[in-house]
Amino acid sequence: MRPVRAFLSLLVLLGVHCGGEEEAPPPVTSASATPESVSAATRFAGSFKHVGGTAELEARDKAIDDLVAEMSFMKRGVARDKLREANPIAEKIVVSESQGTLTISMDERSYTAPLDETPVRVKGITGDMLDLVVRAGPELEQVFSAEGKGRTNKYALAGDRLTIQVRIHSESLPRELSYALTYERI
Repeated sequence: MRPVRAFLSLLVLLGVHCGGEEEAPPPVTSASATPESVSAATRFAGSFKHVGGTAELEARDKAIDDLVAEMSFMKRGVARDKLREANPIAEKIVVSESQGTLTISMDERSYTAPLDETPVRVKGITGDMLDLVVRAGPELEQVFSAEGKGRTNKYALAGDRLTIQVRIHSESLPRELSYALTYERI
């Protein structure tokens, strides 16, 4: 029995994975991010708090209600609930750039992708696996996509005010859902 234990210990020392828990994915890095995209992303770096208040919550809810009103009566309630669940309004957003990658954290959710527009797989808010691509220029763009559906968050910065234009599309929706959110640097 000792030779088997010694062999397994050697495998562990050599870093060989023998099953059990899943290995963590490698960290996202980007050696090919351009200096321009890194500079653009760095301009957005910081922490922001939601300042849109109940007016933006009500506007988001109205946009959802107007959209589901175009659906059959049987689908409206489920669609409304799913859209509200998938579109919470974060109280705090943190944007950071490191080694050619951009991380945007919204309350407890955090998404990291390389600034060279290479797609990475992420788990969306509802648990679906999505491709994420980020683009940095005068605006930041965060694009989540999967077959037949997707979400684009477009971030614009004017002084200390961050606005986010949210667009959601799905083959199961009669049209695109869109709404805006407002944050200020803290």
